[in-house]
Amino acid sequence: MNSLTRRSIFIFLSLVAFSVRGQDDVATPSLIESSQDTPQRSLSLGYRNAFNIQSSFKHVGNIGRSNPGPATGLTDHFYDDGYNRVDSTGNNHFGDESTTFWGYQDSSQYDSSGSGTIAMHSASSTGAGSSGNTDNPMPGLEVVYSQDVVVSKHWHAGVEGAFNYQRVLANSSGPVNTTVTHVTDVYQLNGAIPPTAPYDGPADQPGTLLGDTPTRTITTAPETVTGSRNLEANLFGLRLGPYVEIPLYRIFSVTLSAGATVVGVESKYDVNQTITIDTGTVPSVGSDIKGDVLFGGYAGGSLSAALSDNWSAFVGAQWQHVGTYSHHSDVNGGGTAKLDLNNPIFVSAGVSFSF
Repeated sequence: MNSLTRRSIFIFLSLVAFSVRGQDDVATPSLIESSQDTPQRSLSLGYRNAFNIQSSFKHVGNIGRSNPGPATGLTDHFYDDGYNRVDSTGNNHFGDESTTFWGYQDSSQYDSSGSGTIAMHSASSTGAGSSGNTDNPMPGLEVVYSQDVVVSKHWHAGVEGAFNYQRVLANSSGPVNTTVTHVTDVYQLNGAIPPTAPYDGPADQPGTLLGDTPTRTITTAPETVTGSRNLEANLFGLRLGPYVEIPLYRIFSVTLSAGATVVGVESKYDVNQTITIDTGTVPSVGSDIKGDVLFGGYAGGSLSAALSDNWSAFVGAQWQHVGTYSHHSDVNGGGTAKLDLNNPIFVSAGVSFSF
């Protein structure tokens, strides 16, 4: 329990003690009877801490945006360092199945031995998972408006609506190990001399012909991701549902509530890491902002102490369920940051004004 939470509870207990000392000077309700005989409205403001929000980072190091496709002809192939596509003739050049619509980036891809070849490469990895560190507790605020609908001698019930805000910080750092898959496709030049790299061939004009059916080799190698990933999320919540309030001894009462809730999430995902594979290193640095809306329900309870005819202080707890929030990074290798919002617990303390 942090110092702010302890301070809030201390203030609440002090107010309760002050009220109890002065109870001989004011009329108080009986053990089970409510002194309220007409419907009331109330407005509450509370500070609250969130607990049990879990975070995780999935597919960290998920490199590979190219698509080499199947190792067959008459198909578009895309690589990290080139492409081989079907040209305007349908790759039919006087009975020779080849294409002018190809390109490559580096002279090292050309092998002049034999009739000559061009090698193209595609590296990919699905990445690996990394557990997240989430700040606990997480401070926030909530404003609640409630309206009595039914007033009984021993209880009263109504409907409440609330707006709340919560800030969540999650991070992950340290090495993450996974595997990268390399696809190497070799295409035949059939004696042609390729233009100097980098080269982009035409789709519908004469050009150097390259065979369109590759000889494919697939290998795997270790991949290591080092650096950090940080998620900052703002949670804006609305909830609506019924409640019942039951008077207890003297100035105290207990309230139980449940209902539906909707949470809007806005998050910023920062990635600052390096991905090391057998062919070199790949920087993975950047950030993006995304959001989503989640729907679910809540249930909670609170204990109130009357301070005067209109003012009271309360402490309470609330359980909420809205599912999982996912932020898919646009940064190559950034993966996905996730917040588990299935079972968070919110502990609150504040004051309420009835009118």
